[in-house]
Amino acid sequence: MIRKKILRVSFILIFSIVFVFFANSILYTKTWAASMYWDGGASTVNWEDALNWSTDTIPTADDDVLIDISATINISSSTTINSLVLGNTGGTTTPILNFSYDAAGTNSPLTIDSGDLVIYSGGQITHSAGTTAIVGTIAINIQNGNLTIASGGKIDATGKGYASSEGPGAGTDGSEDNGAGGGAYGGNGGNGQTGRSGGTAYGSISNPTDMGSGGGYSGKAGYYGGAGGGLITITIGGTLDIQGNIYANGGTAGSYNGLDDYAGGGGSGGGINITAGTFTGAGSIAANGSAGGNITDADGGGGSGGRVAVNYTSKTYTGTITANGGTGPDGAYNGGAGTIYLDDGTGNGDLTISNATARTTLAEGITPLITGTFDNVTISGYSYVPLSGTLSVSEALSIAEYSFVRIDSSSTTTYGSISWSGTSYISDLGGNFPLVNDHASLTIPSGATLYTNVARTYNSITVSGTWSHWTNTTTQTYILDVDITNDLTIASGGKIDVTGKGYASSEGPGAGTDGSEDNGAGGG
Repeated sequence: MIRKKILRVSFILIFSIVFVFFANSILYTKTWAASMYWDGGASTVNWEDALNWSTDTIPTADDDVLIDISATINISSSTTINSLVLGNTGGTTTPILNFSYDAAGTNSPLTIDSGDLVIYSGGQITHSAGTTAIVGTIAINIQNGNLTIASGGKIDATGKGYASSEGPGAGTDGSEDNGAGGGAYGGNGGNGQTGRSGGTAYGSISNPTDMGSGGGYSGKAGYYGGAGGGLITITIGGTLDIQGNIYANGGTAGSYNGLDDYAGGGGSGGGINITAGTFTGAGSIAANGSAGGNITDADGGGGSGGRVAVNYTSKTYTGTITANGGTGPDGAYNGGAGTIYLDDGTGNGDLTISNATARTTLAEGITPLITGTFDNVTISGYSYVPLSGTLSVSEALSIAEYSFVRIDSSSTTTYGSISWSGTSYISDLGGNFPLVNDHASLTIPSGATLYTNVARTYNSITVSGTWSHWTNTTTQTYILDVDITNDLTIASGGKIDVTGKGYASSEGPGAGTDGSEDNGAGGG
């Protein structure tokens, strides 16, 4: 009886273990996924070649994939896997995963359905460079897991957008001693030093789906403008942790220095479009334009910044996000700042337009802001923002250090509050803008400048900065024509200054007679 009882208990115990194991194998198939790694057995660089994998099969949704080898692997179509790791914790290899197809444009991403994507130091994801058209773009959909980019790892589409002279914002080509124009995307491209025009901004602020455009061709065979930055689109169901970098910068412009000089335009920054649950890390995100070519007698315009949008539900990110325009060296113009849009899903998102390159003239580095609805808008750095449509800011509009805002007559701007500070400029051309509208009580803060170029009526004005109008040329177009109902106060350090703002040389009803060799001109 004792032996039968022991046998019965043993049978029940064995049956229970088998049942639990079988149940777990059904319920947790994705967790206990197969493992495979790249071994390059086919001697090709194609993801879709089964012999390149340790199992001699192409990865599927059941597979945890490891690429830990110094090689470039091309993925040419949409696929689904369980997880992906590039490199190792020691950073001893440099694996590159290259999207050789238009994954974003065809809505055909690399999907990671249950696990994580990890890019260790030395690891990289990129895409094939564009030409006259799109060739490759990056699209990754991490449905439930996390994306971790370790320090030294990166997703990089620098110079992978439209080629020189190509794209919807391509710069104008240059020629001998005439630098080319810069490429555009988030802002306008800068003009070359003799006026070869930069491209015009295009694309969406909140949902960038375009690549950057190329700078103009220098005019000398083999010396091209910089290519635009590429396109990166990533959706992460879990946490995005960036300790490394996500880049879509413009490519380097070419230049030729010989008996004759040639300079290409800078390429614009590209597009970075991210949606994540938690957004964290201390790395960097950049879609900067590149500088124009710089030669003694020919300088190319700078490429504009690109467009960056990050949507998230929570954020502890402390890193940097930039979309700067590229430098227009010497007499060429800088590219306009791109746009940076952050949205936590609770409102209309926050927009930042900021440039890092100092202006040499107020008419460069232009970022048109035609229309939009946002929670907060910050205009700062050396950005130049013409307002020409309807801008609605539900909370705060900030006009900060070194920025220039132009209020075109066609524009209507509303905001909850406004901050105007530092060495910044507002130019009033007659649009609807509460700060400068008729019957306002206007204060020009210390260090700031207001150009009033249309007739206005104010309740009162306090000038702690500078009040002026634009410079005239051949006709009297701009004057200070203002009625003040109550008080005009000019504080210590404040001034009304129109010095040198009248008719240009040789112009005006009292213009002096022009001079010639050894004969001085007459005074005005």
